[in-house]
Amino acid sequence: MKVETLIVGTKFTKYDYTEIYNGTTSNTEQSNFTDIFGIYVSAKLKLKSKKSHLEFLNSLTTGKTKYIGSESNSSKGYGSYTSRTADTFMKSQLTYVRDFSQLKKIKISLTPSLGFHYWERTLSSIQNEIYYWWYYQLGIRAEIQLDKGNYFSIDYSHQWTINPTMYADTPSLGLDHDFNLGKTESDFLQLTYLRYVSSQLSVEYKVEYERVKIGLSDIVYASTGIPYVEPESHQKNINFYIGFLFKSLG
Repeated sequence: MKVETLIVGTKFTKYDYTEIYNGTTSNTEQSNFTDIFGIYVSAKLKLKSKKSHLEFLNSLTTGKTKYIGSESNSSKGYGSYTSRTADTFMKSQLTYVRDFSQLKKIKISLTPSLGFHYWERTLSSIQNEIYYWWYYQLGIRAEIQLDKGNYFSIDYSHQWTINPTMYADTPSLGLDHDFNLGKTESDFLQLTYLRYVSSQLSVEYKVEYERVKIGLSDIVYASTGIPYVEPESHQKNINFYIGFLFKSLG
């Protein structure tokens, strides 16, 4: 096994988050592409079989979103409080790519994956939440060779989580607990254009639409004895990647 290609680049996220409790919006977070950004590194690992390879992806993005909701334990509803929320996202994913159909310029592949997701959401200096889970993912990819060295691909995948958890640290509410989240699943649609520069270098442009649903959690009792739940939430995010692909390494 050797590294066949390595991509290093920048990731930007247009974030759209909605939290719903008892059928009513309780808070939202939104950002523009310039608000949340960071780095990503992706490697293609060659296997013995010519019809399969591994892809390893790591990404880290940080930034701030516009929060609209209400203050903790406030009787006022959605929209009574606005602020800026600090967010950090990390993702590590290993994908096995297996080609099963090869036409003249079109290649179809299956793309099962395993990975880990981490999201830290700091709503204030006294309210912090960390969401994390392992996941497995099944996907399919169609790659089209446009001309020498230039490729366009479409990926779709569905993600299932393993033990999705949210850790809440809010001393003012007596919370220092893990919440077991309900059914949490995601869908991803990616469009990628790989532009040839030289025999050793290409540029990757990728747009990814990400839809996430996080289920209502179990009931957790704070140290004060008051019960809390983490509401159902939805995300509809757009990620944009631009990176340099280096070929024939190692």
